[in-house]
Amino acid sequence: MALPDPRTNSEDFADELVYFSARVAANPKTAHLAATLDEEIEAVDGAHETNRDRRRDEIRSRARRDFIDSEGDDEIASFRKELGGYAPHDHDVVRKTFPDGVRAVVAPTGVEQLKRLKDLVERIELALRSPALAAEPAKKKEKIEAVLTAGKETAQGYAKRLGPAVEVWKAALTEHGVAKDSDQATRQLAYARAGGVLGLLREALGGSRAAADAYTHAGPTRRSGGDAEEGDLEAGSGPDSPSAAGSPPEEPAR
Repeated sequence: MALPDPRTNSEDFADELVYFSARVAANPKTAHLAATLDEEIEAVDGAHETNRDRRRDEIRSRARRDFIDSEGDDEIASFRKELGGYAPHDHDVVRKTFPDGVRAVVAPTGVEQLKRLKDLVERIELALRSPALAAEPAKKKEKIEAVLTAGKETAQGYAKRLGPAVEVWKAALTEHGVAKDSDQATRQLAYARAGGVLGLLREALGGSRAAADAYTHAGPTRRSGGDAEEGDLEAGSGPDSPSAAGSPPEEPAR
């Protein structure tokens, strides 16, 4: 069977069906079979466009999520730097707030980033109750407490902005997965229905497999060199040529 492989990309798959349909329609004896192929072409194009649109929705939502993530990471890094201005890296407050360094807080994205921010807020609350902080001189203690409180608000604000963006991205990712599966399933169904048309075409052409298969031989596609030039197809590959009654023509490269 010389039909396009449903595992190939949708545009090349649809282009092969376009050729098949147009060649069937060109023959008055078989023109009535073209309608089924045209319906499948429309379905494949529609599923492909939906898949492309959902993929781009996912990309856009991921870009917005990543912008918020990057902006928030800079805010957390600034908080760590400000805290370091009042407490050295080995101070109990710093060890409690950033036990693995600031990189461990800002490295993730998406859902994991939200978890790290929640943990950071909890550690800041713990640091505010640190005995080492309580033992600091009043003015220094007050400044460190102010930095920690501001840092807590920064982390909470970051999470508040990031959370909705993550949810939008997750929904877009799910929708793209559904559209991608539908795109593949639509090609599989189109392949099956085109196979039925090919069987009817053989009957209309006197039962010749080679003659019918020639109707599906579209030649070069975009992936194999772009538009077909005159002479790309071997002479004598038509259904009325001597070769039509012998071995079937080669299938297009996939």
